[in-house]
Amino acid sequence: MYPFGGGSRAAPRRPARPRAFSFALREPSFEERHVGGVNAIVARGDVVLTGGRDGTIREWVAPGVSTLGCSSRLESSEASASSANARSFTAAHAGWVNALTPLAGDLNVLVSGGADRAVKLWRRDAEETETNDGKVGGLTLVSTLERHADYVTRVAAPETNGGAGGGVFVSAGLGQDQVFLWDAETASSNKEGVAAQPLARFGGQTDSAYALATDAAGAVVVTGDNKGVVRRWDARAPHERAARLVGHAGTVRCASVDPTGRLCLTGSSDGAVRLWDLGATRCVQTFSNTHGCSVWSAAPDASWRSVVSGGADGAVYVTDLAKRRSRLLFREAGGVVDLRRDEEATKASSTGSGFDEVLTVWAATSAPDAARWSARLARDDACDRGNSEPVSPGSSLRARAERMSLGSSSRKDSGWFAAGTSPGMSPARRSVGGGGRSPGGVAGRGIDDRREDDALALRTAVIAGAPPVVAHAQLPDRRRVLARDAAGGMALWDVTAFKVVRRWPRLSVSEDGASADASASRERNASAVSFEARSAARFETTLEALKNELGPVSVPSWFAADNRSGSLAVTLSPSGAFQAEGYARELGARDASDETKVNFGVQTLHALLREWAKKRRVYANGARDPNGDVGSDVDVLVSDESKRNQKTFDVDKCGPCDDARLFATPNANDFSPTFFFEPPESPYDPTSAAAGPPGRAVILMDGSSMLGTDVEEALLPEWVVDVAAERYKVPDAPKASFYIAEHKSEEEGRESGRDSSEQKGTQKGTAITSGKVTAPRVLSVRKVCSYVVAKLGLDLNDDVAVEDAVEIFCDGKKLDPSWSLATVREHVWRRGDDLRVTFRVTEAVAKSSSGE
Repeated sequence: MYPFGGGSRAAPRRPARPRAFSFALREPSFEERHVGGVNAIVARGDVVLTGGRDGTIREWVAPGVSTLGCSSRLESSEASASSANARSFTAAHAGWVNALTPLAGDLNVLVSGGADRAVKLWRRDAEETETNDGKVGGLTLVSTLERHADYVTRVAAPETNGGAGGGVFVSAGLGQDQVFLWDAETASSNKEGVAAQPLARFGGQTDSAYALATDAAGAVVVTGDNKGVVRRWDARAPHERAARLVGHAGTVRCASVDPTGRLCLTGSSDGAVRLWDLGATRCVQTFSNTHGCSVWSAAPDASWRSVVSGGADGAVYVTDLAKRRSRLLFREAGGVVDLRRDEEATKASSTGSGFDEVLTVWAATSAPDAARWSARLARDDACDRGNSEPVSPGSSLRARAERMSLGSSSRKDSGWFAAGTSPGMSPARRSVGGGGRSPGGVAGRGIDDRREDDALALRTAVIAGAPPVVAHAQLPDRRRVLARDAAGGMALWDVTAFKVVRRWPRLSVSEDGASADASASRERNASAVSFEARSAARFETTLEALKNELGPVSVPSWFAADNRSGSLAVTLSPSGAFQAEGYARELGARDASDETKVNFGVQTLHALLREWAKKRRVYANGARDPNGDVGSDVDVLVSDESKRNQKTFDVDKCGPCDDARLFATPNANDFSPTFFFEPPESPYDPTSAAAGPPGRAVILMDGSSMLGTDVEEALLPEWVVDVAAERYKVPDAPKASFYIAEHKSEEEGRESGRDSSEQKGTQKGTAITSGKVTAPRVLSVRKVCSYVVAKLGLDLNDDVAVEDAVEIFCDGKKLDPSWSLATVREHVWRRGDDLRVTFRVTEAVAKSSSGE
């Protein structure tokens, strides 16, 4: 039976390696905005969906795009960009959301992939319905697909295949042969408890896939890996060998396939954007002059005449594929990880504008904010309007070479520059107008020399995010953690109270008041480095000040903290969670005795799972076997629950695993617990042994939505359930050994011949014990004073404290009565052998004996 009883299932087999248990510490503003960067974005008109590094998928209502005038640049200033309104958010993955895409072009059915090894199918609630807590409903989880052995990097779905809730899609991830074909209808109709299986695994993917794309019908699948190889599969024959397209010199970061499946566009960390003919399996165009850094994202238009691409430096360029020219659209504060053209907004803005195209693009970056940018693009220059010959990136090499000219001299300062060349073109023809080509740029003009005012687009909407935590450090008391965010702000978290107890304001961007938008990229980068250095120095200074305020203290580490999701996450494991303990009175239990100790890890778990444990007991109380008899475990639970409901509660009678009620249950309005942990071990299946163990996704649980069911108990780590049920055998806390003797001055020590080089400054007198004393590490020096008083049989008046009657020394230093033995060992003794302390009886004892 499970520790809580209930149901007729047998207890699961205990794993050889216990699973860790993690929970997130998040700011109250977490429900309102992303924390950290946005990795994926989907936009259609005023509906925008984003997947972030904080593990959430959020829906936003974007402000409308007004009809644009006739000038080549927007008249409004960037400061007039409107903020998108948050509609809903969903805690989707236990890690970064790396990919998000609509299924079969239906915005109400979404597929996501995350760092938790999960592919998830969602149904979006398009209606304005509210949940019981007054919030607008977000996404409903349809199915979790588990097959990937590592991070899911990309998901892709055809635009026309299937219908609502149906259709196929593809997922790709890290590792060998980690590209899978899925059927959404099969996944959504799968029976509970039975893992959905992919339709096929694409064989031959020998390296991790970082790019993935399909055509409109889902017949062609393209991947790009960390070796720079692009592979093309036929989704109708996934087991056939893929065609290899070689040309990139670095990791392929992004890929797109045109609707017909004939052309493919890829971007790589080698800084090049390549256009491939998939039928001929060769590169037809290389754009190596556009970006001076890794290309992270690219989005071609519907006709594949232009592409918008973004790099690690935050610069986004638009490239005319037919004329092989590029120009700067805008520059973001962080690397551009995803770009999405909003065709609906483009159509609405182009109406009556007099221009061939009004470009509207959403950019997701590694910086906290995501933004919509708008620009006007004329299809042809004035000198080219007489040439009505249609252009296409797939036409002949000679025709492409003829179109390489940038136009008349009147266009030379318009911001356009040569983007690249075609294979086979001679070096002499690669220059523009016969001039020399600068490295990474056009004639006479390198990438680093491009002016920021060349940017064509302006920001028209912003999805504001919160700066992520970039550094953290535990204080020596092992209950508080100082965290620093990317904006220079700092917060002091109490891990056992699940809240911020102190804050520091954010730093200004520049010491001399310079604008954050530096006119030159090199100046901006230098400013960023300076800001980071000042922020880090301030963090270290504040940390040292807090340590000084705390004074010497030594508590063993009982949890691990990380900030990979942008927020603090605390991880507990059975090997370390029970290392630290404290006295109940010092933790706020005024009626507790001086000897009562509680374990930090046990009490933290009780505070987190207290409400779930109550629901679990109620659920177990209603569990009956087929004969209608209540199990014996339930009888015990009913008895235990009646004891808990008694008005009197004595913390001194609590066992090592009992809930001492010292750490309060988190306030749901301020802190909504989210738990994540590895799944239970799967039973051995000999039929799948040859194919290797299937991947299992990290489990994500919303603590506020847990109901106390059998399924929840089966998923939670076994030792965590045992603690919540107050059945876990808590190991004894670490002990400390010490010798204690009477203290003598240095002169007395020399006379008695007891001075030694090993114990210089610690002069021993008569020992009060025959050997060493073993006590908990948390034992205070004050309690050592009480031990000496008891051993010597001293009779003290009520108004004389034990620390006033007896002084304790170590290495000749008088010890603070509040210090623990662990603190003395770490800060005073500083040696590996057993601790040696001495005592001295003060004059307060003589006065107490004389009755003064």
